[in-house]
Amino acid sequence: MRLSHLAVTASLLCLLVVSCIDDNENGSLTSTHGSRSSMDTGRDCIACHTSGSEEGEFIVAGTVYQSNGTSVYPNSTVYLYTGADGTGSLAATIEVDGRGNLYTSDRLSFGSGLYPVVRGSDTTQVAYMGSVITSGSCNAAGCHDAGSRVSVP
Repeated sequence: MRLSHLAVTASLLCLLVVSCIDDNENGSLTSTHGSRSSMDTGRDCIACHTSGSEEGEFIVAGTVYQSNGTSVYPNSTVYLYTGADGTGSLAATIEVDGRGNLYTSDRLSFGSGLYPVVRGSDTTQVAYMGSVITSGSCNAAGCHDAGSRVSVP
């Protein structure tokens, strides 16, 4: 009986560890289309996923919503450009997972700022952020919290 409790506990521990880790070849934590291992949709991911945290540090993280602002937009994609409206160099591409969340622990230079572009799974649906970002904490208070969500038309 003791062995079965140990086996169940070990199995649950493995599930918890696997749910927070993505199997990218470079060992980074990065969201992927279809994955459903993320959590806390709409919350400030980087508030917990900071340097030295057991969960891993996120450099860019947030949630993408449909134009109604309440339903998430899963499997979309966020692009970060050096110029406004998708111009300049492409600095990063981050897939939005099946729960509407995006995150990456990959190092990224914000330099003098980056401009996000969000494309829906239907690539004709696109939203350009007109202002520059110097932080990847998308859902932080004052950025895209509950009052001003990232959305795709």
